[in-house]
Amino acid sequence: MVEDKRRKALEIISKDPYRIVKGNPIINAKYEISAIQAKIFLHMISKIDITKPDFQEITIGVQEFAKFANIDSKDLYKIVRTESVKLMDKKIAYEDDKITLDSVLLASVVYNKKQGTYTFEFPKKLAPFLLQLKDNFTGYDLHNVLTLESAYSIRFFEFCKQYEKIGKFTFGVEELKEIFGITDKYKNYFDFKKKVVLQAQKELKEFCELYFSFREVKQGKKVVELVFTIHKNSTKFTRLNGQTQEQLPQEEAENPAVIEIYTLVQEYLSKDIVEKWFSQYSYEQIRAGVLYSIQENKAGRVKEMPKYLQTMVKTPSLLQEQQKHEQELLKKKQQKQKAESMKQVQGDLEREKKELQANFYQRFNDYIVSQIKENENLHTKLLEKLNAEYNRENRPFLTELAFDNYKPVEGTKPNSKEEFLGNYLKNGGAFNTFVFIAIQNDYPAMYELVRKPFDTRAKELNIKLD
Repeated sequence: MVEDKRRKALEIISKDPYRIVKGNPIINAKYEISAIQAKIFLHMISKIDITKPDFQEITIGVQEFAKFANIDSKDLYKIVRTESVKLMDKKIAYEDDKITLDSVLLASVVYNKKQGTYTFEFPKKLAPFLLQLKDNFTGYDLHNVLTLESAYSIRFFEFCKQYEKIGKFTFGVEELKEIFGITDKYKNYFDFKKKVVLQAQKELKEFCELYFSFREVKQGKKVVELVFTIHKNSTKFTRLNGQTQEQLPQEEAENPAVIEIYTLVQEYLSKDIVEKWFSQYSYEQIRAGVLYSIQENKAGRVKEMPKYLQTMVKTPSLLQEQQKHEQELLKKKQQKQKAESMKQVQGDLEREKKELQANFYQRFNDYIVSQIKENENLHTKLLEKLNAEYNRENRPFLTELAFDNYKPVEGTKPNSKEEFLGNYLKNGGAFNTFVFIAIQNDYPAMYELVRKPFDTRAKELNIKLD
């Protein structure tokens, strides 16, 4: 019964020039395409007889395409020809648990000059995703996308249609860039958000029956994932021909949770079994059992997947273990973040301490130089103090080193201000330390004048400036 309805619906769709059906692998595949190329490709799909087992050549008139896509240009023939040829170079890639697809979007194009038409041919590798579709497909009315100016907007609308019953979909930022083929184009997230996501959101809300809002998921300060919520926009969207088309028979349950779980297990179990699960167990328990079974199956530890799924879904301890595991992971993550935060704070404090001390010493050294230059007698008093301490019987070791460090400076008079400054500015060793301590002890007012602006923060950081 359902098969008959599907066949009838497919026949109707094949006759409707504004309704197409695409396999979800094509919608989710990685390829880069312009808006005009996307519309040519969609027009080609709309001309396919999807009830046939193989592709037939498709002939499209240029004026027909112009009317279809609402394009008004004097260079129309040149535009269609140029963009069609580019389509043959467009690679498409898709991979899941069952298949890996690598193909081009268009196999060949012939321009019939006298007739003003183009004859296109699809690559055979795309047939499973465009012909005689039984499941994992999405159908929609082309009127939604023909006025869109961005190829990203067209693809976002297809995502919205694909996940309409679930009500939301999620993509990693880098994953979405790969799907659109723009990994190298928008390396800055702000540009990607503005020119791709927000532009698509604006166009869909203005022209389409569905649009989206989105939430950013961050890792630290970096946005790594986008969670999209789908909204109906029926008050703004009206079909251009004013007709309502017969829809494909409903293959999925209305409950989004059932759809999600059935999508994961449809290779092994029927939808009836999934619906029965929901009458017996919680969503969390079902999901825990299914995900655990998929994990074990991928590891090669499951012999009979259908039976294994049934057993694991009935096992409540799996959910408890999963929740416990998730709590432990969350706790470890929080502890790690706290430790990293503390480490960063500690590192920042240590850097600030070193910078404060370095700034203080530099400021004090600059001040000493300025005072030596301005005061005629200060350098003399400091040299007298050095000589007096050096000639003591038990002279300090620092004084001895400072005395030995003090050398004549070429072009200056002995014990002159110029010689003193030459040693002080060049030395940077024991002589500088001696002068620093001498000023601190013998001229405390000078020392405090420099120290005062640094003192409050030094106390807060628990460091000594001496």
